[in-house]
Amino acid sequence: MSERKPVVLVTGASGFVGRHVAPELAREGWSVRPAVRSPEGSTTRS
Repeated sequence: MSERKPVVLVTGASGFVGRHVAPELAREGWSVRPAVRSPEGSTTRS
């Protein structure tokens, strides 16, 4: 059986807090699903 990364939905991923939290969660091993108003403001998914 393979281990999966935990998944987190970050609402406001393009906002002030979200754009700092999302990359940190990804570095910690989370699979980040960013929720933003427009695709231009999305952050990197892992």
